[in-house]
Amino acid sequence: MLIKHFADQEQHVFYLRKGSRGGVRRFHPSRIFYELDSNTYTSIDGKKRREVEDALSKLESAVDPIVCRIVDCSITSRRLELTKAEKRKIAEFIIALYKRSPSIRAQYSSLEFVRSSLDESIGELKNAGIEVSSPVRDKIYSHLWLSEAMKQASVQATLLHTEEYVERICRKGVRFARPSYSNKSFILGSVPFLQLKGIDSAGFSDAKSEFWLPIAPSVAIVFFGEEDILDPIPLQSQHVRFINLEVWRQSNAAAAASRELLMSLAASR
Repeated sequence: MLIKHFADQEQHVFYLRKGSRGGVRRFHPSRIFYELDSNTYTSIDGKKRREVEDALSKLESAVDPIVCRIVDCSITSRRLELTKAEKRKIAEFIIALYKRSPSIRAQYSSLEFVRSSLDESIGELKNAGIEVSSPVRDKIYSHLWLSEAMKQASVQATLLHTEEYVERICRKGVRFARPSYSNKSFILGSVPFLQLKGIDSAGFSDAKSEFWLPIAPSVAIVFFGEEDILDPIPLQSQHVRFINLEVWRQSNAAAAASRELLMSLAASR
């Protein structure tokens, strides 16, 4: 959804994947940023499950017009105001991006987490007076079932325990940051959402934490502090560079409006 805002007048973007021998290439957005981890899965009973994919598609459809309006206001230098509902939708979108990151999916799909979840489910059945027989228990904990459960958990993690995260972000002020100079711009990473400062293991609770989401070369959404600031915050060149380096560091690939920008990030140490 976001990548279309990084395209040039010919509807192409520059693209670089880490470790690629082809270097920076120019593509139409539809040809890149496909999902390496599918948002659908086949459950143990053999049914194709699309709940996560459908929920994400619905969320993107709701967020897209908000993002388009933010980008348009940034380009035309018009003042922007967001409703509480719009702010919440953006927060939900950021949490979805966070939950889809490789590190979080790995956490939810680890063997330890899946075993713990199965133990908890069996315990709940026992408390309800339903005893799980030894043959059924053995089948549940078999290699095949555990493998399938790990795949499912990886996908379902996107929608698990999101409400608390969204509430914490919504309590922060929303701001919009823009590069001060026209020759500076943001990149879009395969992991586009950036967390800065004071992030703890519980997630998003530190008052000093910041959450950045570049949505176009010329603008990033920032959740920080307590007050909404509607006038764009100008960023100096070194600050734009810092954001780009952090996004590049955590991503496997990136797109940008500038070939030189991607090359400089790839050459950074």
